[in-house]
Amino acid sequence: MKLNKKGFMLAEVTVVATLAATVMMLMYSSSIKTINAYKERENYYDVDTIYATGYIYDYIMDNKIDDYISTATSATPYGSKTFNTNPIKEIISKYNVKDVRFIKSKTTSVNDLINNVTRRTFKNYLENYVKKNVSDSENDKYILIVEREVASPNDPNKKVYYYYSIEV
Repeated sequence: MKLNKKGFMLAEVTVVATLAATVMMLMYSSSIKTINAYKERENYYDVDTIYATGYIYDYIMDNKIDDYISTATSATPYGSKTFNTNPIKEIISKYNVKDVRFIKSKTTSVNDLINNVTRRTFKNYLENYVKKNVSDSENDKYILIVEREVASPNDPNKKVYYYYSIEV
């Protein structure tokens, strides 16, 4: 007696297609995180910006950090008296730093800075990156945020902005 095995082929195709679709979805979901991390790094980070931020951070830590902490609530730009010292001016001119902010690591301070900033790219950086990494703990922590302006490699008349922040 001969058995009819036509249904087995349909079941096998269904199972294999389901497994293949599941594997493809898992691969996509794991790779999209990496792709987004590269996009963030491409838009926000630059080696020179990291170095400039590190030099400013070192200067602040080596000198009177209390002066910077006392003015951190105002979210002032570097042109104020807080970042008007010669070593920081040299770093700012050498690395084409557009703006330096020293603020409290609180959501309210970041929101105030977002409201005071006019450049769309800076607002995007604050909303998409800094705001997510702010800790509203009871400890007094501060954030040093540096914005750097560079001519675009494709179009010299167009400006590109890079950002970096360090928690102090």
